[in-house]
Amino acid sequence: MILLGIGIGALFPLSLIVALDHANNLQETERLMGFVQGGGYIIASVMPTLAGVIR
Repeated sequence: MILLGIGIGALFPLSLIVALDHANNLQETERLMGFVQGGGYIIASVMPTLAGVIR
Protein backbone atom coordinates (compact mmCIF):
# COMPACT_ATOMS: atom_id res chain seq x y z
CA MET A 1 0.00 0.00 0.00
CA ILE A 2 2.86 2.34 0.74
CA LEU A 3 4.34 1.82 -2.71
CA LEU A 4 0.97 2.41 -4.34
CA GLY A 5 0.54 5.62 -2.34
CA ILE A 6 3.97 6.85 -3.32
CA GLY A 7 3.29 6.03 -6.97
CA ILE A 8 -0.04 7.82 -7.02
CA GLY A 9 1.44 10.78 -5.14
CA ALA A 10 4.13 11.13 -7.79
CA LEU A 11 1.72 11.09 -10.74
CA PHE A 12 0.40 14.63 -10.29
CA PRO A 13 3.77 16.44 -10.10
CA LEU A 14 5.16 14.29 -12.92
CA SER A 15 2.20 15.13 -15.15
CA LEU A 16 2.87 18.84 -14.59
CA ILE A 17 6.58 18.48 -15.33
CA VAL A 18 5.98 16.47 -18.51
CA ALA A 19 3.43 19.04 -19.67
CA LEU A 20 5.96 21.84 -19.10
CA ASP A 21 8.44 20.09 -21.39
CA HIS A 22 6.03 20.56 -24.31
CA ALA A 23 5.49 24.31 -23.85
CA ASN A 24 7.54 26.81 -25.83
CA ASN A 25 6.54 30.13 -24.25
CA LEU A 26 4.88 31.57 -21.15
CA GLN A 27 1.35 31.86 -22.60
CA GLU A 28 1.39 28.30 -23.87
CA THR A 29 2.69 27.13 -20.48
CA GLU A 30 -0.14 28.91 -18.66
CA ARG A 31 -2.83 27.36 -20.86
CA LEU A 32 -1.32 23.90 -20.63
CA MET A 33 -0.94 24.01 -16.83
CA GLY A 34 -4.53 25.18 -16.46
CA PHE A 35 -5.74 22.37 -18.67
CA VAL A 36 -3.67 19.70 -16.87
CA GLN A 37 -4.68 20.86 -13.38
CA GLY A 38 -8.31 21.47 -14.27
CA GLY A 39 -8.67 18.18 -16.09
CA GLY A 40 -6.93 16.30 -13.29
CA TYR A 41 -9.21 17.70 -10.61
CA ILE A 42 -12.32 17.02 -12.70
CA ILE A 43 -11.30 13.41 -13.22
CA ALA A 44 -10.46 13.06 -9.51
CA SER A 45 -13.86 14.42 -8.50
CA VAL A 46 -15.83 12.24 -10.92
CA MET A 47 -14.26 8.92 -9.89
CA PRO A 48 -15.95 8.61 -6.45
CA THR A 49 -19.30 9.33 -8.09
CA LEU A 50 -18.62 6.74 -10.76
CA ALA A 51 -17.66 4.19 -8.10
CA GLY A 52 -20.94 4.89 -6.30
CA VAL A 53 -22.95 4.45 -9.48
CA ILE A 54 -21.21 1.16 -10.26
CA ARG A 55 -21.80 -0.10 -6.73
